[in-house]
Amino acid sequence: MRFSVVPLLLCAGGALTVLAHTHMRNLIIDGDVKTRGKCIIPYKTNFSFPTKDLRSADLQCRSSTMDLSDVESCPVKAGSTITMQWRQGEENEGTVIQRQHVGPCIVYMARINPGISSYSWFKIFEDGYNQKWCVEKLISNGGQDSRKIKPGEYLLRGELIGLSEASRPYGKDMTSGAQFYANCARVQVSGTESGVPDNSQIAFFPGYYGTEQPGILFDINKSPINYTIPGPKIFS
Repeated sequence: MRFSVVPLLLCAGGALTVLAHTHMRNLIIDGDVKTRGKCIIPYKTNFSFPTKDLRSADLQCRSSTMDLSDVESCPVKAGSTITMQWRQGEENEGTVIQRQHVGPCIVYMARINPGISSYSWFKIFEDGYNQKWCVEKLISNGGQDSRKIKPGEYLLRGELIGLSEASRPYGKDMTSGAQFYANCARVQVSGTESGVPDNSQIAFFPGYYGTEQPGILFDINKSPINYTIPGPKIFS
């Protein structure tokens, strides 16, 4: 089956705040807006703050809980368009993310299997640097990609990586390390059968990313910019 994932959405401008970064505010399925608790896994209290410790369970979805029993699974039909809408604050209007947090945008999916609490993530979209950083495109424009996905119930994981402090590995000091903004939503995908990712296309969070891995340890001030997006190859 085939549906289109739109990880980026143009958002209204607004004043930057010192502490706010970003989070997935809404998931929009064919124009139907779904919010936290309706598809979107509940956030932690500091919902817009990044995860920097790559050993933390928060790297997966920045969630207050991964108990899916109270989160509805939203149906996605073949040909549907899923839009992830990013915001700094809780309100619908506002900026997307502070402009200094340039970096890539990545979308993963993981099959939900009854009785299994761990997730095998495969990548369906990525955008790094090509004249502009993906996060810059997030602020100024939109982007989308279509992939064939095997039917079933999934977690959909959107991830932005802020590289403004990534020239030093996490833990060197309070301002070192890449910033990971990941949020997840629960979706039920319908359609006909397609392939499944092999082991080389699977990632586990935490555990897959490393603090000195290319694309995570990176100096945005060096020129020319030659950036490697972290994670496995895209599953198609």
